[in-house]
Amino acid sequence: MLHEKQSATVREYFPFSYHFVAVVATGKNPDVDTSFLPDRDREEEDARLRFSITLHLLRIIAPYNK
Repeated sequence: MLHEKQSATVREYFPFSYHFVAVVATGKNPDVDTSFLPDRDREEEDARLRFSITLHLLRIIAPYNK
């Protein structure tokens, strides 16, 4: 039987009992604020918004600079 053979091989390499190994699941907490972390999409959107505001202000200020 292949399963018994694999189990024997595993026991040879790992003689300790692997039943007591704790597995820690690290999930994502949706309640944590991650707005301070870098985000490429958010940075691109901010850059577009700053550019459009700059253009808008230039259109308002430009007639007064003549």
